[in-house]
Amino acid sequence: RGLSGFGRHILGANVLTLLRERLPVLLIGRMLGADMVGLYWMAARWATLPVDGITFVVSRVAYPTYARLRDDRAEFARGFRVTFEVILLLAAPAAIGLALVSGPLVEMLYDPRWRGAAVLLSILAFFGFFHALAATTGEVFKAAGVPNLVLLYAIVYLASLALLLVALGSWLGVVGVALAVSCSALLVALLSLSAAARVLGIRRGELARLGMLPLAATSVLAAVVLGIDTLVTGAGWPSWARLLAEVSAGAVAYSA
Repeated sequence: RGLSGFGRHILGANVLTLLRERLPVLLIGRMLGADMVGLYWMAARWATLPVDGITFVVSRVAYPTYARLRDDRAEFARGFRVTFEVILLLAAPAAIGLALVSGPLVEMLYDPRWRGAAVLLSILAFFGFFHALAATTGEVFKAAGVPNLVLLYAIVYLASLALLLVALGSWLGVVGVALAVSCSALLVALLSLSAAARVLGIRRGELARLGMLPLAATSVLAAVVLGIDTLVTGAGWPSWARLLAEVSAGAVAYSA
């Protein structure tokens, strides 16, 4: 009985997550056909690759750590702050950098039929970033003994996505679908981070301060990559050379 009281919320959230992941594809297939499904699915796979590896590992480490610290809220809160900052430090440059190099990346790896995926990837990369931020909160809710919040935000996520898909997908097509996916992830990230801060007694402004350094460094990365892109595109460099130059310059700028 104790396990089912906890597990039913997690089971419900997992079922809703499965529906949420399939809903954009079903809508694109219904409205726009198989070709657009292929472009969207390829872009979505790339968009989630950098941050999925980060959040998967962090979640497996964070949950047992949080559970052990649940009776010491000061240490619990400190652990979450460290986790949140690590996620930001890794996910921000990975996601924003991927958005910036989506053009040469798709040109280098795929034939011209796939070029339309570059725009979708540049939008969905932000989804990957927002999703990584929201993913840090699920382990907090479970370890703190409030798994109902995991289910609550899964419901909010699915409902907001469905509404935005109808509004933006019917207006902008597959680009609108990508925007809907990213915007719903942003909404849930903001709401769930606020709830996690409340559960742990962390001021929301403190989380914002933790994000200032990674986001400032990512802004420098973006400026450098955009500058390099302007130079090498005008010079007619091939896609592989553009990608190499932009990734190298961005990595150096962010590290510095």
